[in-house]
Amino acid sequence: MEFQGDAEGSAGCDPAGGSRALSGCLPAEAFEHFRIREQQLLRLNEELEKGREKGLSAAEKHVRVLQSSATQPPPGSHTFRPKSAITYQGDRSRDEDNWNDTSTIRRANRTGCVAGQRSQSASACRCDYPPDSARNKEEKHFEAPASPYETDRGGASTQKVRLRESVLKDPYTSGQRGSHVQAEYMRFVQQGCSAIGSGAACNNLEALTATTQLQKSRILALQQELDLRAKEVQKYEQDLHASRNQANGFADENEKLKRIINQLNTQEEKTRQAHAELASRVGILEDALANLRAENDRLTECDRKTAAELITKGARIIRLTEELETVRTQLKDCKSNTKDSLSAERQIEKLIAANKKLENQRNELVVGFKKQMKLINILKKQKAHMEAARLLSFTEDEFLKVIRADERNAFN
Repeated sequence: MEFQGDAEGSAGCDPAGGSRALSGCLPAEAFEHFRIREQQLLRLNEELEKGREKGLSAAEKHVRVLQSSATQPPPGSHTFRPKSAITYQGDRSRDEDNWNDTSTIRRANRTGCVAGQRSQSASACRCDYPPDSARNKEEKHFEAPASPYETDRGGASTQKVRLRESVLKDPYTSGQRGSHVQAEYMRFVQQGCSAIGSGAACNNLEALTATTQLQKSRILALQQELDLRAKEVQKYEQDLHASRNQANGFADENEKLKRIINQLNTQEEKTRQAHAELASRVGILEDALANLRAENDRLTECDRKTAAELITKGARIIRLTEELETVRTQLKDCKSNTKDSLSAERQIEKLIAANKKLENQRNELVVGFKKQMKLINILKKQKAHMEAARLLSFTEDEFLKVIRADERNAFN
């Protein structure tokens, strides 16, 4: 804004009204500073735009990920229906049919047990050794051999075959306990066949015992499978709870990201406003720069004209100063000629007075020198007298000492 005011003031001072492009008076460093500052502002604006775009793209990507994770449940959070729950109704209906079949067989055997005991034994023995084709077929389908208690080809044998097939085709026989159940069933059948082959009495009680033991083993297998499925269901419920918590966390994070997006939007608006302000300031600075350049052109032209005028005026001043110096030298010569005589007389008088003073001083010095010589002579005489007196005092003392020494020797 200061540059704009300066430009307007300079344009107002322009006699042409500032409408035409004129040169400015600022140096080249000022224009270079304006250009560098403009580039820095544009670069800063580009960096702000790039940062805003990156932040918006990252936020949108995160929001899409959260939305997809919220709409699609995680892989471990789906509800699992155990296999036992699916086949429970069918197994229960089959068990009821088998129980009805065994009760029917029991009633039929009660009525004709004694009459048909031998025929049952014979038919059981015949069933104990089926033909090779039937045996291979049963082994191919993983079925146990025929029960020794299949006495005829009627309804009772059909019900027993259905019972055996329902047991062997149970879905749990192919699972964890399937091999154990099949082995138990084969063991019970072999026990029955060995009992009939040895001639022992065979009745429906043995069939019921074998069926009961088979059902017990099957119940144990089902119980174990039920425990496993219950653990799996509990695990799946825990996974579901964890997934729900994770979904809640994703929802919270989604809210946070929404707030961040709102903040980024507000920051984007602020950045846009700042960009608009900077653009307006750049326009103002460009206008001020154009005005300053015009003013610089105008002032440079004025400087050229002024420099030419100064050169001409300088030449005239130099010529006039040279003439003035010549006149001054002539005037000085005239004044010196008039003053030389007066100054010479005054100088002579001064020299005469000084000469008199010097002569008087010389006479005074001579008198003083003579007095000093006299004093020196007197001092020399006094010094000689003092030395003679000192020598005399030394000889007198020595004489007295000698006399005293002689007197002592005489007394001795």
